[in-house]
Amino acid sequence: MKSLPIKNIKTKFTLSALGFGYFIFFSGLDISPLFRGYITLIPIQLLVAIYFLYRHFKGTL
Repeated sequence: MKSLPIKNIKTKFTLSALGFGYFIFFSGLDISPLFRGYITLIPIQLLVAIYFLYRHFKGTL
């Protein structure tokens, strides 16, 4: 999989910090491993749905 070429160091740092925070938050949950997989995907699915709705109403999709 090809990664996006991000040249701005602030953007790289922000995305890395968000990724680490996301990992740490969901690693610390005391729930069943079966549900942990579903719960970790829900925020990503919501963000993708919001992105596609934005693109749809903007008219670029």
